[in-house]
Amino acid sequence: LGGFGSFDTLINFQEDDPILKPVRFLQAVSMIFYYPLENIYWFGARNIVKIDEKTQNLLSIWSCRMWLLYI
Repeated sequence: LGGFGSFDTLINFQEDDPILKPVRFLQAVSMIFYYPLENIYWFGARNIVKIDEKTQNLLSIWSCRMWLLYI
């Protein structure tokens, strides 16, 4: 899963296994949040986008949490 593939996974979500169904769903949702958070953080850390340090830290923390949820 990654990028737009996560949206495709949610739109065409078909999983028969009752254990894997919530896992795959959470993985797709976590990547939908991870990518924007990580990219905004990255641009802010390189001063491409003006973001204060506190906001950069929050973006980094939440992107890591979303990645961990995916894992």
